[in-house]
Amino acid sequence: MLRPIRPDDFDALHAVASDPAIWVQHPNSDRYRREVFEGFFASGLASNGAFAVIERATGRMIGSSRFYDWCAPSASIVIGYTFLARDRRACRRRAPGLPESRSGSGESQVRGSKPVQPSRRSAALN
Repeated sequence: MLRPIRPDDFDALHAVASDPAIWVQHPNSDRYRREVFEGFFASGLASNGAFAVIERATGRMIGSSRFYDWCAPSASIVIGYTFLARDRRACRRRAPGLPESRSGSGESQVRGSKPVQPSRRSAALN
């Protein structure tokens, strides 16, 4: 389940992100350190596009992702800045019809055939 991150999510997200093995192949391999993660978290809050990933069955926060670079003319958005708890990675599946990342950056760009309007519920959250 996804929901927008909130300032009070810091401790739960940092608990997941504090596993150095998550970041071992990432360009920012020290993001597990609290002082480094603070900047990452603050930029996510400021972006208004960062989401907490919550395991529906347990309510446990298991990661985060961010949607950014919305382009209305092409109805596309980039999904990135994603990390998941290592014990939850086995459940990752690509949704049918979504392209695999070809950039090697772990980002995916989603393009729609028509502009996507935010739901009333998501608009109310902003």
